[in-house]
Amino acid sequence: MLHRNVLWFCILPHRGLCLLSSVSYLLHGHYDWPTGHLIVLHYITERLVTEHELLRLKEEAEHVNETKSHFLAQMNQELRILLSAIMGYAERRKLWFDCAGLQSAPQTCRRIARI
Repeated sequence: MLHRNVLWFCILPHRGLCLLSSVSYLLHGHYDWPTGHLIVLHYITERLVTEHELLRLKEEAEHVNETKSHFLAQMNQELRILLSAIMGYAERRKLWFDCAGLQSAPQTCRRIARI
């Protein structure tokens, strides 16, 4: 029979302040008479520190991911504007060569205009 669950703060040599979880069981003997208690202690300080560290790292990763997404969205817009200007310039150059009666535009302009 589970009697109670308690958290304990204690100071252990070479570990400092620690957190222990205890579970107390009531032991029964003949005729179901209580004969004693069994107390089980669990050292949970490291687990709590690890959980706290994992939560901090998760929040940091979410922040980095959000920053990356914002950066990529901005760069996408900047690159589209730049590529649009280059494509427009190449098309105008090609059109100018065609209108001027020249047989072929420079190869660079033809390559850019095909993109």
